Amino acid sequence: MINKRKKGSWVKWLVLGVVLVALVALAIPTISGMISGGTTIGAMANQPSGDAGASMSEGSGSSSRNTTSVTRGSMKVTVSGSGKVSPTDTRSVYSQTSGTVDELDVKVGDSVKEGEIIMKLASDDLSTSIASLERTLFDAQIELAAVRDSGSSYNIYSPSAGRIKMMKVEEDDDVATTMKQYGYLCVISRDGKMKVEFEPTAGTTLNVGDKVNVWINSVSVEGRVEQLTGLNGNVSVTIDDDSYDVDQAVTVSTLLGEMLGEGVLAVNMPIPVTGVGGTVDNIYYEDNDTVGSGYRLFYLTGRTPSSDLQVALLAYEEARIALENAKSKQEGLLVRSPMDGVITSVDVTLGSKLEEGTLAFAMQSSSSFKAVASVDELDIVNVEPGQSVNVELDAYPNQVFTGTVQSISGVGTVEGGVATYEVSVSLDSDKSFMDGMTASIEVVTVNKEGVLTLPVEAISTSNGQNYVTLASGTQSMVQTGVSDGTNIEIVSGVNEGDQVQLTRTGNSGSTGNYSGASSGGNSGGSNRGGGNMGGGMMMPGGF
Repeated sequence: MINKRKKGSWVKWLVLGVVLVALVALAIPTISGMISGGTTIGAMANQPSGDAGASMSEGSGSSSRNTTSVTRGSMKVTVSGSGKVSPTDTRSVYSQTSGTVDELDVKVGDSVKEGEIIMKLASDDLSTSIASLERTLFDAQIELAAVRDSGSSYNIYSPSAGRIKMMKVEEDDDVATTMKQYGYLCVISRDGKMKVEFEPTAGTTLNVGDKVNVWINSVSVEGRVEQLTGLNGNVSVTIDDDSYDVDQAVTVSTLLGEMLGEGVLAVNMPIPVTGVGGTVDNIYYEDNDTVGSGYRLFYLTGRTPSSDLQVALLAYEEARIALENAKSKQEGLLVRSPMDGVITSVDVTLGSKLEEGTLAFAMQSSSSFKAVASVDELDIVNVEPGQSVNVELDAYPNQVFTGTVQSISGVGTVEGGVATYEVSVSLDSDKSFMDGMTASIEVVTVNKEGVLTLPVEAISTSNGQNYVTLASGTQSMVQTGVSDGTNIEIVSGVNEGDQVQLTRTGNSGSTGNYSGASSGGNSGGSNRGGGNMGGGMMMPGGF
């Protein structure tokens, strides 16, 4: 019995030992983790707060201490707006003479050239009147030539302003002999033009208003086709220069050099100067001199105007003026386009009778456009006439056009409590423009070259003073200029190439840098490190 008790006691102690060993083995990993965790917590708990801040700064130094260089470059400041494209010139075309619409050559939307015939009127009454006036003038000339009277001297005056052409008399010439031979003493070119009539070469196609070259002594002068049914079916071309000699031989060609014909120069609108009799004592002007209406041209002796002569002179002048006015109205039967443009409205119909001054057409320019855009009241004070403008059109998204500020409206439009002002921009000529296109403008209000610049994030402000923090930590006061919202001009305080820390706005109203040098920076640094600190604290807290 005693042996059994000893044996049972030994077995119990053996089992107890095995259990204890198993428990110890299970507890070792947990105890090791606790010991390790306690060391980490202890290190964080015992570390001073200042050191913790330094540790966070080192972990985020690449973002909190970003620097940039002071660079030299350009600074452009712009103001933007949006609006529509419209033509710069609109015209209303009126009938210059009463008549019936005989030909209507255009419709709305048609493009026309300056001088192109767009409507023809017919007037039988005017044609009859011109024929009658021509007979009256001829009779007046006969009557004037028949009047003779002896006496002393008198003057002959210019009947119109213009250039003297075809002078036929010299001093001491007999006026009656000259009048009998030529029918005039000289002529006055009234409209400053000369013309050449020629028979065009076979197969030539010309239109009234076409531009051609008139070759005078191997020199090209631009001419214009005025009439296709001149005398003997010839073409009539005018040039805007009456200084050339009458009867000068010329040739006419297309602008590309294709020969059209040849002829001689003549005065386009001549007004004859006549005399009654006597001897030329003095000539005050020479051929090709310009004179005004009423200028004294000749001083004659040996004849003096009698009352009959005065009546004849008056009758002649009245007949001449009446015929001239009638022919001017006849020219008005051909209604021409006053400019290159597009017809926007046609207010007459074929066969309709028009009085002088009746509105016939409306048109707008096709080569000159403007953009009218609305600009915010906060920006309009920086916009001035003459500033350069970049223009983008929705119709051409990949193109930038240019223009110039022409005018600024002094009357604003208020919508939603915000005032805007219309800015008119003349666009550089481009045939891609069309009326009504949507436009966005960018007015260049400041354009500087070769100035020192920094990003706006580099500028700090304290008590109204701007400063920067150099890479070394030293602060430097700076004077700033204009800004485009991204960069800012530096007038003084730093040099090109200086390294400057980037900064941001703090809660106190002053601007601090990312390194935490100021109270605002410290606050920022704390916020940036807060996430890491919270993560570190979760380990022991969770445990």
